[in-house]
Amino acid sequence: MSFNRSKFAPGRLSSLFVILVLLIGCFLPAQGQMLNRKQLSQLGLSAAEQKELTKRLKLFVEYEKEGAYDKQFELLAQDHLASLVRLDMNKQSYVKFKQETEAATGKLLDLKVKSIERMPDRAGGFTFTVDVERKKEGRSYSDTPIFAGFLVNGAWYFSMVNVSF
Repeated sequence: MSFNRSKFAPGRLSSLFVILVLLIGCFLPAQGQMLNRKQLSQLGLSAAEQKELTKRLKLFVEYEKEGAYDKQFELLAQDHLASLVRLDMNKQSYVKFKQETEAATGKLLDLKVKSIERMPDRAGGFTFTVDVERKKEGRSYSDTPIFAGFLVNGAWYFSMVNVSF
């Protein structure tokens, strides 16, 4: 068997490498990206709704990491969270609830969306399967909170409840 160098010419190898990198890039979310194109495309949302989802989810998570619960309240699916935790939801009670939750569960370090599905019994409702990384008392750990999103008049609202504290 003879070795044919022309099949492995430098130009040909670099072209194959570029194609491989592009293919891998299509299937992996970018660094710091919570949602990927495949997840978004399977939801049956308009481009504007997808863009709004990405923008508002990023803000919701950013406020969670910063402990800016008063700002996060503006992105809150109040009715959903109130029904889960049986709490009269106003900004003051929400901030107190989140501070107590953070004290019990630790600070959010990262959130990754694994999947999103429409809620069959609620128009505009979506269940998010997420993995979070938290840090408490110097130790990092992973958790899977209840996370939901609701599309209401073109705007997204979210709720997240930890079940392990």
